[in-house]
Amino acid sequence: MKKINRKRYLAGLAAAVMLLALLPATALAASAGYGDFLVTGDDLSGVSFENNTLTIGTSGTYTVAMAQEGNVTDQHITVASGVTATLVLNGVSVSSGTTALEISGADVTLILSSGSDNSFVSTGAACSAIHAPSGSTLTIRCDSSEEGHVCDENCGSLTAQYDSNTGGPAAIGGNTAEDTGSISIQGGVINASNIYGTAIGGGEGQVYSGEGGAATVSISGGIVTATSYDAAIGGGAGADGIGGGGGTPGSGGSGGSAVISITGGVVNTQGASIGGGNGGNGGYNYYGSTPANGGAGGDAEITLTGGTVNAGSIGAGEPGAGGGGTPSGSAGAEGTGLIKTGTDGSCFVIADRLVTSGSEDDFTGAFVIDGKGKVYSSMSLYTDVTLPDGATLTIPDGVVLTIPANVTFTNNGSVVGQGEIDNYGTILGNAPEVKVNEMVATISVAGSEGGSVTGGGDFATGSVVTVTATPEEGYHFLGWMEDGKLVSDSARYEFSASADRNLTAVFEQHQFGEWLSENGTHTRSCTNENCNVTETEPCTGGIATCTERAVCEICGGEYGELDASNHAQLVKVEAKSPTQTQKGNITYWYCKACGRYFSDEALTNEISAEDTIIQPAEDTTIQPAEDTPQTGDNGRLFLWGILMLTAGSVMAVVICKKRKV
Repeated sequence: MKKINRKRYLAGLAAAVMLLALLPATALAASAGYGDFLVTGDDLSGVSFENNTLTIGTSGTYTVAMAQEGNVTDQHITVASGVTATLVLNGVSVSSGTTALEISGADVTLILSSGSDNSFVSTGAACSAIHAPSGSTLTIRCDSSEEGHVCDENCGSLTAQYDSNTGGPAAIGGNTAEDTGSISIQGGVINASNIYGTAIGGGEGQVYSGEGGAATVSISGGIVTATSYDAAIGGGAGADGIGGGGGTPGSGGSGGSAVISITGGVVNTQGASIGGGNGGNGGYNYYGSTPANGGAGGDAEITLTGGTVNAGSIGAGEPGAGGGGTPSGSAGAEGTGLIKTGTDGSCFVIADRLVTSGSEDDFTGAFVIDGKGKVYSSMSLYTDVTLPDGATLTIPDGVVLTIPANVTFTNNGSVVGQGEIDNYGTILGNAPEVKVNEMVATISVAGSEGGSVTGGGDFATGSVVTVTATPEEGYHFLGWMEDGKLVSDSARYEFSASADRNLTAVFEQHQFGEWLSENGTHTRSCTNENCNVTETEPCTGGIATCTERAVCEICGGEYGELDASNHAQLVKVEAKSPTQTQKGNITYWYCKACGRYFSDEALTNEISAEDTIIQPAEDTTIQPAEDTPQTGDNGRLFLWGILMLTAGSVMAVVICKKRKV
């Protein structure tokens, strides 16, 4: 076996650790399977699976999906109490005999991945599908972070269903008789359903006379559909009292109270109520002397300032009926309902009944109640609205109903009054009996220093507008700004004309870095953020010689070819006549850099070193030139050679004689 070099091994291990430390946190995100679930997160140390339960035990952000895509599991998820966790749901489907998602005491945000369908169904008695009781916080939204985003069917969806014939828990909220924590729906396509109990809110009262749980719910976005025989969104219903056979019959329990805020989104309860829970009915009195009274309806405080609402009753819960028999019981008291719309609310409400202790004279927005409607203040529709058959909507003098671009108002009833409609979108069905202004949008465009713009003007609403920004030389385009916010970073910006707009194209001057030399060219890049402009130019300047290429005067790099005719170290050697013992030479030109010889000043006639030498008459031996050919008298050198040989011979004789002696 090959012996491992210990030092090299440790060095490599240290380098690997350093590289891991330099990686961004997202690069270190881990994924692991837990039962039927696949969990991804930066730190999975607090995630576990035991007894058919996936437990999120530490705060953080986790993406949860099914280990096998499309699978439905009877395993369930728990977020431990005290944990603050964001769960990004990507196709999670749970159908459990107990609570499908438990968040008691936790602060949980559910993000619905775009296009994903997620489902939590509870089939067990007294177990909410998503259990969010008092002390917990639940937020649900889609994964869009764009300002002004309006959810549609392409957003992620969440289905929560309590699927049992026994009453009690809400689909989302409290178990039997429990209050909810804080429930906030900010986006996504949400479908909550319950056969007998609340869809979103407090749990139904405990069997026989129990009070319903209270609810705290806010909706600011998304498409929310809640289905129930009782309160669809709000307090739980009070339980019915038990009958008395020779004993005292039970009275009905009170409905749970509700604090509900709707500031945006589309809310549809399919005829069910929004608000306090209904009171329970009194038990039947068979033989006793004490009557059984109905329970009181739950109180409600409801704020409606935006979005679109289609519901049955909105407000306080209905009272429970008194128990029958002799003597019979009396009905419970109706709960107190207060509906607030704010000073500039724009909620469009279609409902069967409103229960409010406030004055409708203070309303803003629009309300159609039991077929009769009024636009109380100038407002803009949030999304598509259909006025029901036979309903009447009155727009008073001075009030304007605005239909934005990409919004459709379907009039199956009658729109009357002295007010007006500003239509940027589409009107279908019956023609309104009020003035309709088909709006024209004025698009104003301007450019900052460094560029020009085109595309402004007046446009029919709903038409496509194209504005173009063109930077001048030395500038690049940054983006289109409106009201101090970036609305597009595309120089060619297309949008639908829905209202007047003021757009400004912003340009920025290039800030170039150093020139980088390439083969015959040089390039530099703009160092400004988000600018990928580069400039490339041919190298210029400098002089090539017989041994060196030209040096660019801009980038300092060599470029081009050698110039064989440009000799940088040229030496002229004057002619010298030969003697009897000395070579002579012709007049010639010699380049020390490249070692070439020329016989003419124009350097057109190249010769060899031998061609420069004129030999003495008696000497026919040709001596090659070295750096430059030697010229002048060589006799002295010959004489010095003879003298040195003679001296050497004399010294040799003397040394020999001494040795003999």
